[in-house]
Amino acid sequence: MTIRIKSEIAGKVWKIEAKPGDILAEDDPILILESMKMEIPIAAPSRCKLVEILVAEEEAVAEGQTVGEAKVFGGERGYVPLVGPGLVKVMLPRDNSERLNARIVYTGPVPAPVKKGQAIGAVKVWRGDNLILTQPLHAAEDVRAGSLPQRAFDAVTEMVIALFRAGAERL
Repeated sequence: MTIRIKSEIAGKVWKIEAKPGDILAEDDPILILESMKMEIPIAAPSRCKLVEILVAEEEAVAEGQTVGEAKVFGGERGYVPLVGPGLVKVMLPRDNSERLNARIVYTGPVPAPVKKGQAIGAVKVWRGDNLILTQPLHAAEDVRAGSLPQRAFDAVTEMVIALFRAGAERL
């Protein structure tokens, strides 16, 4: 599964916690953004292998900048960039010691064709164990249906992934 994550806030990359090739568990930190004097961890949405980091430490990150993607099934491309309606704004008390966690949540892979503006999922923000914000995410671009061989390849890939997951659950 390929996932590209977009920054939903403007800020600066404070620290990169993982490197390409790392196998990450769900909620393992990838990088930490600094915005409005807050540290905002960007975590792996599920168990995955980190392929590429598109930003560097100390680099400014603009609202809507691509830092992630959603997997597309049967498309001419295997992913679609995601965008939100604007900044993610969360109020925190001054003495807040609870962890702030944000995740992109969607049911995937998303079947092609995908239209720009199509609802794909949501970004959810938790403070500690409490869900404090849900904001919708939409496709930033169109993805047309792929050729018959591309769709067949995607079908076989999904079957193999399902077999591995079923085998892992038995362990």
